[in-house]
Amino acid sequence: EALIDFLEDSPGIAADSILLMPSADEAVDRAIRLARKRGGDATFRTIALVGSDHGRTGMCRTASGRPELTSGLGPMMAGFAHVPAGDLQAVRDTIDEQTCCILISPIDFANAARPVDARFLNGLRELCDQHDVLLIIDETRITLGASGEPFTFTSIAYISADMVIASAGLFGGVSGGLIVANQRATGGPVKETSRFPQQAAVAPTTLK
Repeated sequence: EALIDFLEDSPGIAADSILLMPSADEAVDRAIRLARKRGGDATFRTIALVGSDHGRTGMCRTASGRPELTSGLGPMMAGFAHVPAGDLQAVRDTIDEQTCCILISPIDFANAARPVDARFLNGLRELCDQHDVLLIIDETRITLGASGEPFTFTSIAYISADMVIASAGLFGGVSGGLIVANQRATGGPVKETSRFPQQAAVAPTTLK
């Protein structure tokens, strides 16, 4: 309830579903799996950015656009493509009928921690709407509330995400991850906040 109250009037995401996870990596992994399950076997491809870093699970490493995270590990998971940050045409050319989501961080940590271009974010939202693709924003490495709003991407462009993943600044040094999703992403309200009691205890205290 504390999380829902905190996010109720937040721009950028309809907090229909709240899922607490034991780590940031697990949260990114779960978000991608939710996107894949939405279309069954028909849609499974994720588009991410060159230079991105989304974590250290097998799924997260494959989603990341950094060769050093997968070098020497053999074949990685199928269904991931990477495009340069800011290149909307490359995204447009990469989307196909098997694409389930676009996964990005609003801050390009591979490029002096610069924010992505507002026009790029707006264009991604339009493409997601046109192709029925989910827009997933990974803010696990950005402190919650760093921009004055709960989520930093809303200070760059006035768009709505289908899922936002948060971690930094929320769990007081304890490992944890938070997925906030709309009903388009989950098919209905989902409240998973009791599976990991430590995270469930820490996050509301932090928000106070």
